[in-house]
Amino acid sequence: MLFVGDEAGPGLYRDLIKIYKAAQEGDDRYDSFLNDPDLGMALAKLMGISASDTKLVEATWPISLTEFAKQQEAAESNVKGFRWETADPDEILKQFDDMQEQSYQYQQQLYFLIESLKALGMPEREIRVQLTERVSKGGIPGLKRDFIRSIFKGEFTPFVLADSYQEKYMENIRKEQIAERKAGRDPKLITNKWPQIEINSRIRQLRKGKYKFTQHPNLPLYLSEED
Repeated sequence: MLFVGDEAGPGLYRDLIKIYKAAQEGDDRYDSFLNDPDLGMALAKLMGISASDTKLVEATWPISLTEFAKQQEAAESNVKGFRWETADPDEILKQFDDMQEQSYQYQQQLYFLIESLKALGMPEREIRVQLTERVSKGGIPGLKRDFIRSIFKGEFTPFVLADSYQEKYMENIRKEQIAERKAGRDPKLITNKWPQIEINSRIRQLRKGKYKFTQHPNLPLYLSEED
C-alpha cells in the first residue's frame, strides 16, 4: 500500500499514512470512518483520489501484492532471525507472537487498499483473481487459500509457519545431544523442545477471534483457552 501511495503522489501517500496511524493510535477523529458500513467509499472520499490516480492505483495492484509478500517475509524474519542453537521455547513463542502482530498490521493495510480499490471502481473479481493466483502459487509466506475469504471480510488470518522450522530446530537439538554424548556428558540435560502445542493453541485462538481490522487497530492480546 505504501508503494502505491508513493507512486500515486504525495497527497495519496499522506492520507494513507494518516488513516493507518490514526487507526493504530485510536484517534477519535476516525471513529466514524472505521465504523462506516461502506468503508471503501469513506476511504475514497477522505482521500479525494482523482480518476487518473485511480487508474494508476489499479495498474500497480500486482506490484502491491509483491510488496505485501515482502512484508510477510519481513514478519517471518522474527522466527528466522534468532539463534536456533540457544533458543528456548519461551523465546520461540515470543518471536512467533511478534510475527503475528506484524502480519496483522500488513494484512490490515492490504484490506484498506482493497476496499479503496473497490470503492474507486476496480472490479472485486479482478482483485480477487490476482490475489488468489498469488496465494495459490505459494507466493505469500504463511498464508493459504483461507486468507482470501478472510481478507475480503476484513478479518485477520494467522501466519502459519512451515513444518521445516520445527524440523530444523529438532535437528539442531539432536546435534547438540550427540555432541554432549561424545564429550562424556549426559545428553538428557538438553531439554529444549519445539513448542508446537503452544503454537497450535495460539493459532486456534487467533482463528477463533476473527479479529476485524476496523475494530482492532492492533492485534488483541492472547486470551487463555478457557476465556
